[in-house]
Formats: sequence, C-alpha cells, structure tokens
Amino acid sequence: AAFTYARYDRFEQWLREYEHEAQRLAGQNQGLHATAIYLRTRWQHWQRDPDYGPGLVADRMSEVERMFAQHDPVTPLRAHAAAFGINALLAAGRPEEALELADVLVGLERRRPDAPTLLADALSMRGLVCVRLRRGGPARADLDEATTLYEQHSGREHFLTLQNQVLQGHAWVLDGEPDAGLAHARLAAEGISRKRAGETKEAMVLTWLGRTELD
Repeated sequence: AAFTYARYDRFEQWLREYEHEAQRLAGQNQGLHATAIYLRTRWQHWQRDPDYGPGLVADRMSEVERMFAQHDPVTPLRAHAAAFGINALLAAGRPEEALELADVLVGLERRRPDAPTLLADALSMRGLVCVRLRRGGPARADLDEATTLYEQHSGREHFLTLQNQVLQGHAWVLDGEPDAGLAHARLAAEGISRKRAGETKEAMVLTWLGRTELD
C-alpha cells in the first residue's frame, strides 16, 4: 500500500508540473492545455473526488473535445475525451448532449479504418445513448453495425460482442420487434453469465437485460 501511495504522490507531483507548463504555454499551445484539463479531470474522477461529479466531468470533457477539435483535431485524446464525456453526460441525465458528443465520436472513428473495434465501441456507445432516448431505429442501426464489426474482429463469443447484443436486443424491442429482441438479449446475457459469472460486468449486463424486459 505504501508503494502504491508513493506512486500516486509522484503522479500528482508530475501532473502539477505538467499543468504549470501547460498554463505557461497556453497562448502558444492550446492542445497542451486541453491535455492538462483532460488528465486532471480523469485523475480526480478516478480518485472519486466528490467535487468531480458527473456534471463537472461532462462539462470538462466537452470543453476538452472542443479544444482538441480546434487546436489538435487528430490526437487520439480527442476520442478518449468524447467517450468519457458521453458516459458522464448520461450519468448526469443529459442524454441529448451525450448524443451530440456520440456523433462526434463515431465520426472520428470512421476516419480510422485501421481500428474497426474502436468504431464498434463508438457505435455501441451511440446506440446506448439512443436506447436511453428510446429512439429504436437509430439505436438498431448503430448496434447492428457494431455487432457485425465485433463478430468479424473480436469473435462471436467475445464479451464485447455479447454485451453489445444485449443492447441490440433492447433496440429491436424499441423498434417494434419485442419477441425477437428479448430473445436475442436473453441469449447474449446467458453467454456472458457462462463466462463472467459473479463479476461486476455480468451484473451490469443483467441490469440492461432487466430494462429490456421492462420495455
């Protein structure tokens, strides 16, 4: 434990030095400043700082994505900020804003033909947002495409494939096919339970299945 805390202290010291340098060069390098905001927000959130709740994290990540779009549009951190911001916006009860950021994320990943699973992740995330907004058609389009990509590049029995299929089933329910959608979601959830029994991820997927059954 002492070694772990020592590493945390070193990272905090390094981050403060980075923030100081980013602030000094803010007029010359906004990308550096955006990276500093991104790192600080992720770090405080990871430490469960009560001052960094979903609303603040969402605002910070949205700000960072906009800064990168203007000053360093091709950095991978732009997509990371967008993805983290989408989750924070959903947690903050702001799904419409999450959808706007999800559109950005999908657009970024479509420009990277060498990373199909990252595109699948982005589509799955946007599909989740559409499910939250109860927009069955758009959710189905994204989640169907994501499943195809996951099956091709990760495998039919991979956790990400099965996890996406649970959401996919929910989209089918919302899109007017309740029987097929529920059966699809249940089959995928059974596959996850066989592989991840007792794990947090199994509980998360079973929660999603429960929401599908309620619809």
